[in-house]
Amino acid sequence: RSIFYLIEEAPAIRSLKSEVARNLISENKNTESLWKELEEIDPERAKKIPINDRYRIERALEIWHSTGIKPSSLKPKLNIPFKFKFIYLTRSRPELYNIIDNRVIKMIEAGWINEVKNLDQSWIDFLKIKKIIGYPEIIEYSAGGNSAEGDPSKVSLEKLISIIQQKTRNYAKRQETFFRQLVRDLNNEIKDSAVEYNLTLSSVDLYIDELIKNEFKSSM
Repeated sequence: RSIFYLIEEAPAIRSLKSEVARNLISENKNTESLWKELEEIDPERAKKIPINDRYRIERALEIWHSTGIKPSSLKPKLNIPFKFKFIYLTRSRPELYNIIDNRVIKMIEAGWINEVKNLDQSWIDFLKIKKIIGYPEIIEYSAGGNSAEGDPSKVSLEKLISIIQQKTRNYAKRQETFFRQLVRDLNNEIKDSAVEYNLTLSSVDLYIDELIKNEFKSSM
């Protein structure tokens, strides 16, 4: 989305890491408290940022403290100086979920758990903060802790795999929602500029070949 839709920013907020943002980090505020600060300043922007997305929270606060402008008032605009065709590739839901489930199993079999066990503490802390799917669950599993679902008993390997698979499927579903909305937004701006293409139903190569042929014909 950031490739297609650019925010017209004031010169004072060109830098992604201004002194204001650095001060926010140096104060050692936790991410939730930063989000609440943003909510008081700009509720409209805060409700669109996940409470654990520290980068975007800091970015929004940086804009406010640097300029006094509410981040929600800076609306992105379509700004592409060339013709384009956006192709969103997807698969039918059952096939997609099957691929995800098998991939998690293969990653575990390839040594994912041992990889996490061998990380130093700085990486462990980083992964816990970022909540990258699978890592917090494996860290907890390796430490012999409780399950991510609040089960008081120690989680089994089978349960660990199931939790990671489910969270990955949930993430894939959110990705689908995001890209389908982007396809709709682009088509509302420029008719037929974006398309969703299902790889389960047919090969994308044929579609791209047809696009190239049609573009060649139109340029003649």
